[in-house]
Amino acid sequence: MSYALHSDRLALPASGLQRQYTCGTIRNGNYFIAATTAGDLCIFSLAHKIFRSSIPVCNGGITSLVP
Repeated sequence: MSYALHSDRLALPASGLQRQYTCGTIRNGNYFIAATTAGDLCIFSLAHKIFRSSIPVCNGGITSLVP
């Protein structure tokens, strides 16, 4: 078994979303959910390759996600 990793460009908002991402998970094969040091969850649509939402969750940052 082997895995391949590649990157794709995603459309982001024009301003205001400069974040450092700490971890992420893919849900249902359609959405990438990323945690940030600012305490936000950022949701990206993989099918359309666009940013969908940023949800403030906590202060101090998110260090892990459990699906």
